[in-house]
Amino acid sequence: MTGWHQELLQQSAEQWEAAMAGTDNFCAEIRPKDEVDAHEEQNLAAFNACMGSSTERVEKTLQCISGRGYLGKDMTALDIGSGNGMFTLPFAERYQSVTSLDISTVMQEEIRRRAALRGIGNIRYVNANWRSLDLDEYGLRNGFDLVLCSINPRGVCGLETLQKMNEASRGGCCLLSFAGRSRSNHGGELQRLILGRNLGTKGGNDVIFPFTAAYHMGGEPDLSYTTVGWERKQSPEDAIESICFAYWRFAEITPAIREKIRGYVFENLEDGFYVDRTESLIGITVWDAWRIKNKD
Repeated sequence: MTGWHQELLQQSAEQWEAAMAGTDNFCAEIRPKDEVDAHEEQNLAAFNACMGSSTERVEKTLQCISGRGYLGKDMTALDIGSGNGMFTLPFAERYQSVTSLDISTVMQEEIRRRAALRGIGNIRYVNANWRSLDLDEYGLRNGFDLVLCSINPRGVCGLETLQKMNEASRGGCCLLSFAGRSRSNHGGELQRLILGRNLGTKGGNDVIFPFTAAYHMGGEPDLSYTTVGWERKQSPEDAIESICFAYWRFAEITPAIREKIRGYVFENLEDGFYVDRTESLIGITVWDAWRIKNKD
């Protein structure tokens, strides 16, 4: 790596760290990170209905990684933060084997259930935290032709965790993250109602940071875009519980706040249902880990 690339990589890493520290979705949490991780284990139904239901990104990503030569029946893949199997399951049908890595045992059990229904048996399950995981302890170093992380800024959240993707790959890497702000029909109003302000962002979960890092490391990254959109209908009582659950990491949900939420939900019903609609632009960056290793 040339001197100026190294200097710009360091600057990019510092900017990424500062952006994460200035993005309220992470830094405004009043709970410890590990408590938030554990809390999210209870979120399977919401994940399945929301982020885990939007499949547009899968086909686009498959096109991107195939174009770089990292998709094939003789290859292996690692899915970091695999969630409900949005990528793990189609990968299992297209790769020799796939390793599903997630901090949540609940999410991994959901993948097992779905895999069994589809007769899929070539998935290895690793229940671990990517941030603290030791690659050698789990036998993951240089173990995969493709390493993917999709919309998981709690897992790949800076240069160190991005570099770990390179270390796990003998071929390529693919990371999906947000590209700009998302649009939600209720998010802004709920933030003001519950927190007294809108959550600010410095773009810590934006794809530009890992893309820039991969570029300065010498990975020759591509960048493409797709969308994630979903609509969720809930009964008023279910919606109240979901909102309280979602904002637990930012605020104490007192009886007074719960009543405010109740009032908002009942004022915004559509034919008796509370309806969430969200749309986000997602960046897909693919790079060559082997190039980075050859430069080192």
